[in-house]
Amino acid sequence: MTGDTTASGRRELALAAVIVGAFAFRPFLELIADNGAENIDFLGVYGLYPLVLALLTIGLAWAVSRRFGAMRARQLAVAFAVLMVTLLEWDRVEEDILTDASGLVLTVVALVLYSAIAVVAWRLGRRAPVRDFAVVAGVLLVLLQVVRVVEFEVSSDRISLERTEVPELAAGGGELPDVYYFVLDGYTNPRNLKRFFDVDGGSFADGLRERGFRVADEMYTPYPLTELSVGSTLSWDYATEMAPERPRWSSLAQTLQHVITGDNPTVEAFESLGYRFAYGSDRPVFRCQGLEDFCLEPDQPAFSRVVGEHPLAILRQTPLARPIEEGAEKLGFDTGPPHIEPSDVPAEEAGLAEDGPLFSVTHILSPHHPWRYAGESCELRTTVSPVVYRFEDRDSVVPPTIGYADNLRCLNRDFTETVDEILARDPDAVIAVQGDHGSRLFSVGEELVDGEADAESREVFGILYGLRLPERCENEPFPETPVGTFPAILTCLTETDLPQPEPRHFYVEPEDHLEPEEIPHDLLVSPSRRGGS
Repeated sequence: MTGDTTASGRRELALAAVIVGAFAFRPFLELIADNGAENIDFLGVYGLYPLVLALLTIGLAWAVSRRFGAMRARQLAVAFAVLMVTLLEWDRVEEDILTDASGLVLTVVALVLYSAIAVVAWRLGRRAPVRDFAVVAGVLLVLLQVVRVVEFEVSSDRISLERTEVPELAAGGGELPDVYYFVLDGYTNPRNLKRFFDVDGGSFADGLRERGFRVADEMYTPYPLTELSVGSTLSWDYATEMAPERPRWSSLAQTLQHVITGDNPTVEAFESLGYRFAYGSDRPVFRCQGLEDFCLEPDQPAFSRVVGEHPLAILRQTPLARPIEEGAEKLGFDTGPPHIEPSDVPAEEAGLAEDGPLFSVTHILSPHHPWRYAGESCELRTTVSPVVYRFEDRDSVVPPTIGYADNLRCLNRDFTETVDEILARDPDAVIAVQGDHGSRLFSVGEELVDGEADAESREVFGILYGLRLPERCENEPFPETPVGTFPAILTCLTETDLPQPEPRHFYVEPEDHLEPEEIPHDLLVSPSRRGGS
């Protein structure tokens, strides 16, 4: 049969091209809209992925149209659109329904499921109304993401914060020690570890105490979001209190990312004392921005370097990720996530510390997902782990076979060894370690706004917090909030008494305009500790 080359046939092919182009570009545009602050260069190499996918599919539709008729091109375009939408929902199926399934079972289910979807979509594609719906839906979805991207570009300029003024500091007697600040992303406090994950956080805390740390049994972040939490600590003040009223989240987030990477009172204070500044993070949005004297770059796996981090994020939403990554691994490619290990810090920054006192800030995306360690062996993963959460009820959580609990145990071991290495080089080193928020595996704290304080809501705010100061400062007041970390450290190291802020906490939704809701401190602390206990 010869294809239709009439005006009607050409119109069908054109509409098929619109459908294919729209649904090929939609996920990439959505990625940019969702992660605009991470400076994704869509006009660069990443834009080639949807372009090549669209051109190949349009070429196939043209060949099908020439050989079998315009209706077949229409059917192919509709099937492509449906598959592009449903393939990107596979991660939800894997996480919520097929949690414990083996790789073989997942492969069989994916083949059967998407074959059935393709057949149904192919048959529905015969109908002109279905084609028209696909055209309208595709165009609207693309326009929606384009509007979001443009809105971000227009509205995401940094905003001015009421920055804390750094007083003139004079170093105390003796040689200044190195100062290390570690942020372990999503590390909840010791009480929550035992309650929710059956992890003995107390033994890790005791190990730190043996090494001169003071460790809080209960510490709570001012905000359960990284930018706001860490930005507040490095600014000695609460982020939303420094910002204009109802700031745009995109603008505030971009501003705080710059704060975290070095534009903050803490770095200013240490540099005034002659410190050199080292910085590193393995989360793309917090990568070095040139404000540091030394940048600790994350180890970038070969597969991620070749494909690109953001296209991989889309691929990993589909059932194609597992076989592709396993195949890449067999060819010798490491497909795990980019990472910085705690031990990288003293190893990479040793030379810098020899040139004078060192102030080091390191943000490590662990124990936050993607899980970095492979089970009890604590070997680094060469492939990205699936997200596996299993809950029995509100008060009893079965630790996942692969997940948060195992990641914590391995991270604890690595961090303890790192502390030993730092102290071997500088016995007086100052070390601060904190989580930025809880595990975020539970509710996100809305109940607290209504004055309710269930354990799951408190877990979102609960964080690990430990501080090691030189012996001469053992009697200094211990911060009640991570926002007081650097005033405490600088008070110890200088002849200046910096005030400690009162603990405050805010619930926020990272939406268009932030409207923080303050949560009383007494609502967060466990009942046994209320009233000063």
